[in-house]
Amino acid sequence: MRSLLFILLLLPLLLPSWRVAAQLTEAPIVPQLRVTVTPATALESQGYVHGQLILRIQLISRHPFEALTVTPPQIEAAEVVQLARPRTREISGYAGEGYVHERLLAVFPKQAGLLHIPSATAIGVVEPVKDEELAFDVATRPFDITVAGPPAAYEADWWLAASRVEIDESWSRPVEELRVAEPAQRKVSLRVWGVADERLPQLVHPPAQGVNISLQSVDVRTETSSEGLIAFADYVWDIEIDRQQVVFLKPIGVTFWNTVSHQQQSLAAPAHRIEALPADAAGLADRLMSEAVAARDRSTTWAIAAALALLTPFLIWLTAFLFVLIPTRADIRLWRDCTATSSAERLYNAIEIWRIESGLNANDMTVRLAARQSLSDRLFSRAHPEASVSRKLRRQAMAWSRSFRISRFLARLGGLRAF
Repeated sequence: MRSLLFILLLLPLLLPSWRVAAQLTEAPIVPQLRVTVTPATALESQGYVHGQLILRIQLISRHPFEALTVTPPQIEAAEVVQLARPRTREISGYAGEGYVHERLLAVFPKQAGLLHIPSATAIGVVEPVKDEELAFDVATRPFDITVAGPPAAYEADWWLAASRVEIDESWSRPVEELRVAEPAQRKVSLRVWGVADERLPQLVHPPAQGVNISLQSVDVRTETSSEGLIAFADYVWDIEIDRQQVVFLKPIGVTFWNTVSHQQQSLAAPAHRIEALPADAAGLADRLMSEAVAARDRSTTWAIAAALALLTPFLIWLTAFLFVLIPTRADIRLWRDCTATSSAERLYNAIEIWRIESGLNANDMTVRLAARQSLSDRLFSRAHPEASVSRKLRRQAMAWSRSFRISRFLARLGGLRAF
């Protein structure tokens, strides 16, 4: 009796090892290709339009693959989604070792009738004995799956074929603590196995007397797993009770056709009977004041931003214009040289150095400034009053430099030529 009980306790632990051993014992020298369908009831009875069918393509070999190319079935009249990257894994057990190359495809029939699943093929090379390669070219047998449309007994407006559905909810605060005029948020999360998010029905919160209900946000997404596609939808509603009374919130749910049990099912977040607490006058006043301050701050921020947006180009232009009015290093050096010397030659050389450092060429001087011949005559004439010429040249040089910088600034700003 004790021996029998001990064997029964060990049986669940031994079964996985026996399965692996059996699979390895059956692993052939020449690789074999097979295709299985989930749910298995689809082969026994039927699948459904937009109902997910998972094709598991497996190539089993006793030896590792030296080269391998697998071509999955090319299925028409269906949408096919690859659930995971193809992979080759090694399996081991008491019976030895083997290798399995596996691919997972989710197939969604688009129309009722016979869905034809063509052959999958695998071409490659294994090496049963060292330096002795064995080429193989194998294929599966094609088969058909009967696909049905929405059954006549299906009562919902939206056709949803799924293998599993879950729905739950959460509140921003406990339902029994809801107060009049204090908003709360109700979040309802929907998870559906076997569909993409675009096939989900839209959840609608039923209206309730004395309650303001508004949809705040909807977040939908699709994930893939070994079970196929899983669609997620998170709805958030703002709930505010406008007066003290007993409030009844109806359930929020979906109706779907279970592709495994072949029957209609419904699932919903629960209904609620709410006895709202009296409004908190002080808290409501504080909240309204906070909202008013926040709105004023937002208005002030937008006003400042708009003013800065309007003033920024003008300030940039004004700053740049003022910058060009500041004497350059060459101007300061010319001012100093004109003040310290009275020699005509030194004055002429100082102006020439200033011209080069300021970026003016001889033509610029001819057009923009006094002619060089006139300048030379003024500096080297016999009747040249050196002191007055020095002061006048100093003032003129400052005016020339400033005029030159302003002209160049305006030319760059307006795309005009400076000279």
